[in-house]
Amino acid sequence: MKYKDSTLVLVGDGPLKHMVVDKVAKLGLSDVVYFLGTRSDVDKLLQGMDVFIMPTRFEGLSLALLEVQCSGLPCLTTDVVPREAKIAANFQFISLNSSSEEWANIALRNINTQRISGDQKVKEFGFDKNTAGKVWYEIYDLMAKDKLPL
Repeated sequence: MKYKDSTLVLVGDGPLKHMVVDKVAKLGLSDVVYFLGTRSDVDKLLQGMDVFIMPTRFEGLSLALLEVQCSGLPCLTTDVVPREAKIAANFQFISLNSSSEEWANIALRNINTQRISGDQKVKEFGFDKNTAGKVWYEIYDLMAKDKLPL
């Protein structure tokens, strides 16, 4: 382990979870990796983290990434994520071809980054609940009036 005081918190579930649990056990890291499963208090969990990492291979415009940026937490994700996902300065794309060593080094450089609230940026980009809610209402209204082809 590169940084001895590190803890890995995994939030959510998925079809590969059992493989990750097995790998953590084989590496002898079960005492520093926490599997929290699906949660409804992710906003609170983010307040206790130093860096958010989403090393995804397949991702669209992720609500999780927007929520993380809103919290001000430094965010690292892969270069397969759409560029539109970046709304905050402390958001970084990293190549899927980068080594785990490089990912770790970038994460460690971001540990002491000062958080800057992303609330205003979320609003500027139209991702806040009020703006998004209005857009969805308009779409549903057009569909109900048969004016939007499906």
